[in-house]
Amino acid sequence: MPESEGWHVLNVFSQFHPSTRLINMTAHGEGEFSKLAMKKGAFAYVEKPYLIHRIKDILKETSTLLLK
Repeated sequence: MPESEGWHVLNVFSQFHPSTRLINMTAHGEGEFSKLAMKKGAFAYVEKPYLIHRIKDILKETSTLLLK
């Protein structure tokens, strides 16, 4: 995101839209990044290059939680 850093977007959405489920997608796949993303409010964390079945699984999980 050339205009804004992903961490900033995650912080803003987590603060102002806490019920929004955010999926953090990044090229930085180290374990500390995923822990930080989840701590900052991400619903899920996906490393690039990502596999489409992983995204589908996350979306299914999200929709299942919404139906409860």
